[in-house]
Amino acid sequence: MRKIIYVVLLALLTCLLTGCMKKNVITSERFKKVLEENSFIVTDDTESYEMQTTFKKVLNATKENNIYQVDFYEFDTIETAMQIYENQKMIIEGSSTSKSHSTVEGINYDKYEQTSDINYGVVIRVDNILIYSLVRIEHKDEIKTILEEFNY
Repeated sequence: MRKIIYVVLLALLTCLLTGCMKKNVITSERFKKVLEENSFIVTDDTESYEMQTTFKKVLNATKENNIYQVDFYEFDTIETAMQIYENQKMIIEGSSTSKSHSTVEGINYDKYEQTSDINYGVVIRVDNILIYSLVRIEHKDEIKTILEEFNY
């Protein structure tokens, strides 16, 4: 009986550490609220993408005279979000020589982070939602703190 309990606990711990739990999808309203609370200016750029029917919602959050930003995308399907995730990941990978990077995959999400001497990039997909940011290294901690507010 003890062996079964240990196996179940080990499986649960492994699941928690590897990210097999589902992440909650944030809404565009929550994204806007959190970024505005952090002194970002959030604009709705959905109309700019109206010819591309795969985009349901696009928000752009900028700070310090557009020096850096965080983007929010809601897509019509999870498959589209997965494709754009891969595209954004390649942009981050090509932005500079990586000092370190990490990839996390879960049931309904993917996260890629890369840090170099000059840049920090992150792209997160949760179901059909994508959050993307590529900033100078000095803004890394602020971006990470904001993403933690979403439990991302």
